[in-house]
Amino acid sequence: MNANAVVEFRQIDPRRNRFRKYLLSQQATLFGQMDLVIHWGRIGRRLRMRSETFGDQAALERRWDELSQLRRHHGYVVVCPLAPVGRGLPTVTAAVANLRG
Repeated sequence: MNANAVVEFRQIDPRRNRFRKYLLSQQATLFGQMDLVIHWGRIGRRLRMRSETFGDQAALERRWDELSQLRRHHGYVVVCPLAPVGRGLPTVTAAVANLRG
């Protein structure tokens, strides 16, 4: 997994009034660890954010897979595939800014 990977999930179901977004990204910390950054919320609204810090890449990848699997189980679909930032995909900050406006 790339050090700056981003994946976006969406769940859109107008019959149930569900318009949800879920973003996963990872970034290095200043202390040599890796953060898994999670943004979620209703499309068109301000997204909530939390992060989880991991000492090694393997632990982060296990959690990433767990969260991705859980989102798909809950009916989310991938709209922005896993890819490095800077190769045609926006940073999470830019992606969140685009969602608000």
